[in-house]
Amino acid sequence: MKIRKEASPQKVREFYESDLPRRVRARIDGNRRIDRAVDFMLPRIDSDSRVLDIGCGIGVATERIAAAASNVEVFAVDISPAHIDYCQRTVDAENITFKTVDVIADFDELEALVDGDIDVVTMVDVIEHLPRPEGREFFEKLGRLLSDEAKILLTYPSPQYQRHLYDTDGARIQAVDLVLELDDIAALADCADCQIRHFSYVDVWRRDQYIHCELAARLDCERFEPFDDWSSASLGSKAQICSQFLRQKARKVLRPIRKRKYILSPSEHNDSP
Repeated sequence: MKIRKEASPQKVREFYESDLPRRVRARIDGNRRIDRAVDFMLPRIDSDSRVLDIGCGIGVATERIAAAASNVEVFAVDISPAHIDYCQRTVDAENITFKTVDVIADFDELEALVDGDIDVVTMVDVIEHLPRPEGREFFEKLGRLLSDEAKILLTYPSPQYQRHLYDTDGARIQAVDLVLELDDIAALADCADCQIRHFSYVDVWRRDQYIHCELAARLDCERFEPFDDWSSASLGSKAQICSQFLRQKARKVLRPIRKRKYILSPSEHNDSP
């Protein structure tokens, strides 16, 4: 089931600009939802990645991503000029470029801004606010910007929690606020020529309140290669190489024990029922 509110881009901008004081208070006091999102994203961002942060708001997650590694290059965009102005005044990081962009209406402007392949796209509580069918069209265009091993990292309210808000607290529903099922995410991934690599429910203030999801560029047969090139492997691949190495060593140590346990002698075969 999908639920939505209709709103013009101008109404969306007005909504977010009116919400600026609340966001500033949350930045001062801290926000558990954003903390969980950043904890999910940082291990999936390599130190030399080109990152596109869509719907950056007032730059809380953006700043932490940029601070994680000085070689990360971050392009952060938001539909609200007030949010981008606030970011430019308060976020002091040379590896971030902030810009006001309506990614639905002005994709060419976004494409010109990044001017090259993007390794990671981050969307913290954004995807549920993209209208349909424009959201699918946007993901089709977004796929053109992705590098061969790109990731799209999404955090958004679980469908159960969204329905709860619609039923009990309509004042918190934003100008465009969709209930996103797994099938919806799979369809968007397909539009960008990606596949779902990770999908999990996350507790924030309530149980199973949010979804953390990683979309990855779809693999073809030529890219199914063993993880044996340490110098060019990503951090995630290096972790898999180490894990595979330790498993192989453990197998060698345990092999004599397993042979004694699992290889039956001829007499044992004869004695079996």
